[in-house]
Amino acid sequence: MVVGGSISAADLVVDLAPLVKGPLYLSQRGRNELLDAAFTLEWVVTKPPIQRFTADNGGTIEFEDGSTVENFDKIIFGTGYRLSYPFLTPDPVTTQNRLAGFYQHIFKIDDPSLAVVGQVSSLDFWVSRADPI
Repeated sequence: MVVGGSISAADLVVDLAPLVKGPLYLSQRGRNELLDAAFTLEWVVTKPPIQRFTADNGGTIEFEDGSTVENFDKIIFGTGYRLSYPFLTPDPVTTQNRLAGFYQHIFKIDDPSLAVVGQVSSLDFWVSRADPI
């Protein structure tokens, strides 16, 4: 089970779906439609948000619509994260979780010797990974 509706969840779906024995369940409250290439893969079953989960029946997940999935192995939350750079003053992280003062969210405009690696993903490259081989 993967939980999430944007880049973190889509990345997990693309990497995990071919490896699971049965369908890969994807629980979403909302979704980034630009990532539908990952979310609509044939072996992915989309479910509504999780209401609760228990250890019953090898693990049971109950969804907000009343449906359940039993005997699951793991739940992976791909629900994003909050950027944090406590060593930079002033804090460059905006309320929208972006990097202010960085060109393309990589190079610090005031100090081009400072670069942040890993904050930007190429959506075109990423979505092409969702195409089944």
